[in-house]
Order: sequence, then structure tokens, then C-alpha cells
Amino acid sequence: YTLTYTLSLHDALPIWIIEHKHFSCASQTNSLSSNTVITREYPVRWEKGREAYYPVNDDKNNEILRKYQKIAQKERNMIFGGRLGMYQYFDMHRAIEQAFMCMEQGI
Repeated sequence: YTLTYTLSLHDALPIWIIEHKHFSCASQTNSLSSNTVITREYPVRWEKGREAYYPVNDDKNNEILRKYQKIAQKERNMIFGGRLGMYQYFDMHRAIEQAFMCMEQGI
């Protein structure tokens, strides 16, 4: 579908197209496959009362984070990382950096 894992269209809709088989873990097993999975991302304007895409650092969300962390402490052989796992917004390069840090630490 695409020649790269992410295609940024900037002034068009959708604004992103992601083809998952181009990521290294997927490309090792699916590079010869004629099948593919793509994700299209469309912008949506946030309005009051609508759920935010990423947690806002306020009392409500910090309490939710503490509950998730308590549950996560009981888990073994599992990584809670990235934007959702750390319950905070990261630019993509920071999310990838966090993943590499987890791997380097042997987590």
C-alpha cells in the first residue's frame, strides 16, 4: 500500500496513513505477504466535555494513574510503556526512545 511505515499527508485527509507491516517486528514475518493492515488518522477538534486523546495532568487523571500503577506492580513479565502505558503524552520520537530504554534495561 505504501513504501514506508508512516505516510504524512499534511494538508489532506486522512493526515496520516500507517502501514503496520513496515515496522521491524512485522516486516520480519510479513514482508512477502500481499495482505496488509493500514491505519488512517483523521483530526477531530477537541471540545469541552469530550474525552481528550491523551491524559491531562490533573487530580482526576493522576488518581487514575496511581490506580493503574498499583495494578501494574502485581503483574510479571509485562511492560507498561509508551503513551498509554505511562499515561501521558509523548511525541512519537519520545515514545520510541522510551521503548528502547525499556529494552536496554532488560525489562
